[in-house]
Amino acid sequence: MRFLENHDEPRAAATFPAPVHKAAAVIALLARGMRFIYEGQLEGRKVHPSMHVGRRSAEPVDQELRAFYARFLDCMKRPEVREGQWRLETCRPAWQGNGTSDQFIVSSWQSGERRLLTVVNYGGAQGQCYVTLGMEGLAGRTFTLTDMLGDASYQRDGDGLANPNEGLYLDLPAWGHHVFELRPS
Repeated sequence: MRFLENHDEPRAAATFPAPVHKAAAVIALLARGMRFIYEGQLEGRKVHPSMHVGRRSAEPVDQELRAFYARFLDCMKRPEVREGQWRLETCRPAWQGNGTSDQFIVSSWQSGERRLLTVVNYGGAQGQCYVTLGMEGLAGRTFTLTDMLGDASYQRDGDGLANPNEGLYLDLPAWGHHVFELRPS
């Protein structure tokens, strides 16, 4: 079971700064397993309601988190996330002596031709790494990687993505994240 908050814990929006909250949501809620989203989480509520009172305090909605979750829920609804194969990808240093690859958590979902790649720099500093994708059917094709949570879009050669000596180069700010849809070009 995966969740960021529940009735026994402090609110995620009160516990984490917004960038950490978003990165944690991408990791936890796009991993394999059952997912729970607590009442008020999508609006960025910070006040922990008492279960005994039966109502919560009035508080403003965090519009930034609401907009993030609106896009993020579309990622969670995709068929490959419900029916596909999940795998944790292996990150390696972008160059010798650069240990920031340890901050990255990269996973993928695949169901036939439907592919999703989750990329998170879960660290407090800019980081770089290479990741070789273990998805099937990449060789001999070109793919467009479109970020479902942002505006980024990249063309990449499938042979390079699957090659253990190449892979996808990532350079993300602290707590940076992408959820890429991979479509054949």
